[in-house]
Amino acid sequence: MRNLIFFAFFLIIVLHQSCSPAKRLTENQHLLRRTSINIENTEINREQLRPFVRQQPNRRFLGVVPLGLMVYQFANRERDSRLNSWIRNTLGEEPVIFNQTLLESSRLQMSMYMHGQGYFNASVVAKFDPSNGKARFSIIGNQPYYIRNIGYRIDDSALASFIYADTANALMKSGQRYSAEILDSERQRISDYLRNEGFFRFSREYIRFEIDSALQKHQLDIMVIIGNQALGVSPNLAATTLPDNFHNRYIIDRVNIYPDFSPLTALTSPLDTTFYALSDSADARKLTFIHRERLHINPRVLSQNILIKPGEIFRVRNVEQTYFNLGGLRNFRFINVQFVDLPTLAQDTLPNAPRRLGANIQLARQPSNAFAIEAVGLNTAGMLGIAGNLSFSNRNFLGGAENLSLRLLGALEASASAFG
Repeated sequence: MRNLIFFAFFLIIVLHQSCSPAKRLTENQHLLRRTSINIENTEINREQLRPFVRQQPNRRFLGVVPLGLMVYQFANRERDSRLNSWIRNTLGEEPVIFNQTLLESSRLQMSMYMHGQGYFNASVVAKFDPSNGKARFSIIGNQPYYIRNIGYRIDDSALASFIYADTANALMKSGQRYSAEILDSERQRISDYLRNEGFFRFSREYIRFEIDSALQKHQLDIMVIIGNQALGVSPNLAATTLPDNFHNRYIIDRVNIYPDFSPLTALTSPLDTTFYALSDSADARKLTFIHRERLHINPRVLSQNILIKPGEIFRVRNVEQTYFNLGGLRNFRFINVQFVDLPTLAQDTLPNAPRRLGANIQLARQPSNAFAIEAVGLNTAGMLGIAGNLSFSNRNFLGGAENLSLRLLGALEASASAFG
């Protein structure tokens, strides 16, 4: 057994030498055989940097032999044929020729990543040794920068009160190593928080950071700046000539539900309106069902699954949960929630008064009934037969979006006579 293994390795080495791709390279070409990353004085490990290596050598079988490369070279030596072409392109692996541009690109991306992790003075060196085909990346992190102070600059006083009340949940902390990833996550966290507190039109584009790293002892200060929205201008565009506008909170004023929505007949079919009260009180808020046919699904069931309610502050998580709940009913092939600004009333102009939103929930139903027939051939010990099943499903069995499924199974198989 040992001799067999030795012979196999000997044969692979011989084939490797006879099929060496180096023999086919020009004077200025070199085969990339290995890459290595050496990193010092940093909390970053090499696995975090490996994705930035733009050029990888040919894969090695058992970590030793570039088997795919050998197959490619062997098939490339033979006369061109469909079989050789299939072997070369399917089983083989084209030789990786060292590219100086990709090496430099990898070095720059590693340097940018180190900078984004707080290592502003990191040294990143990349070299290629043509004698052994090895590309080496050497990274020395040096001392990273840490966050000293975090401040906020918010012109909108109403918005500022929400931000300051939530600073305990900030992802950035004093004494923490600077990280561009954490800053980006903080932008998203603030945006999500405000959109769950009624700020319907807020987005992360209004948030930016100013970094002051001109301090001693490798420390920096971060200023979180939240700008006002500009009238009639996208938040990610400059608006130097238009007046600024504070961010408004929004309250859900009305909810219209279209339980049998169809874009083809939405503007032409006559509509009926049904109001569903959310409580038994005389002044209870109501959901408005606007429909063409009779209500196939009980409004109570839909109301329980719709978290967007009149009289409540807009919260994006309620919108997401509504999509999830309605999808879970498995009764609709199309679900869409739209919000529209409602006309401004006198009370809407009072200081800090929320603006009003209308919600339109469009639901396109799937067919209530579905039938399916499946058949399969059987062969048991040479005896042929057929099996099948008939299935029936109803997606609104009792009018409350209940799902009913029935399946009938059957089989027919020939049998040999005992009396032959």
